[in-house]
Amino acid sequence: DYETALVIVNRMRLFAPDEPRLLFDQGVLQAKLGNIREAITTLESFIAVSQDRSTIQDARAFLAALKSGLN
Repeated sequence: DYETALVIVNRMRLFAPDEPRLLFDQGVLQAKLGNIREAITTLESFIAVSQDRSTIQDARAFLAALKSGLN
């Protein structure tokens, strides 16, 4: 379930705080749980630090969808 997955990702970030992919995963899980504003902040942080162009593109698309849902 998403709640358990988010707990696991949060714990993984304690051990690998500089791993950008965990930010992406965290943001997606936050969104799935309805924490949209928190997800937006997390995904924006991911985009700022990641160098994985493919995943950045995915994050931008997901972020745009989240933001459009707020309007």
